[in-house]
Amino acid sequence: VVLGPSFLQLIQNQEIIFSSQNRNNFANTNSDNLLFIFMNNNISLSQSDQLSIPLKKTKHKLTTCFFMPPRKNPKKPGRELLVNYDQRFPLIPNFKINYTYYVRFFEPGNTAGNHYHHKKQELFIPIVGNFLVELEDINSKEKEQIKLKQNSYQIMYVDTKIAHRVTALDKNSVLLVLATSTNNDDDEFDYNLD
Repeated sequence: VVLGPSFLQLIQNQEIIFSSQNRNNFANTNSDNLLFIFMNNNISLSQSDQLSIPLKKTKHKLTTCFFMPPRKNPKKPGRELLVNYDQRFPLIPNFKINYTYYVRFFEPGNTAGNHYHHKKQELFIPIVGNFLVELEDINSKEKEQIKLKQNSYQIMYVDTKIAHRVTALDKNSVLLVLATSTNNDDDEFDYNLD
């Protein structure tokens, strides 16, 4: 079965949680049951496909965080696989990755950001270390702080017109960024989040 755009949109509007005991059982934090949707549409997901769908989707005031399922295969000890992006199951509808980079923070307290974008959207993925991400809606002035932890399998979405500043909490931290457009001075607007 091929998943069409309307079905993918339906998945994106759900707060999806996979059972940690049985990845074939789905539950939803709302009254809707994703397993029911899959069964009624005669859709089954392979174990590999299941790794591309978040265990949990948490909506905050200014952002959405996705918690991805790691693959730990006993036949391949000492490592794990974590899917950061799969175009078949986009975390954010119409989010197309056109630019990726990572930011290295050498000392705790080093920061990046203090700006917002009109066009560029970003996904933040902590690779090494922990981070504090400060957000502010440039229109409503609503503020929020989110901690990103390296072993939480967390991906944070930063939308347009949301000012952001990332502060490393640990030495030699690395943050991976997946973006819809390149770094562009014409789409980077300074914003003081103090």
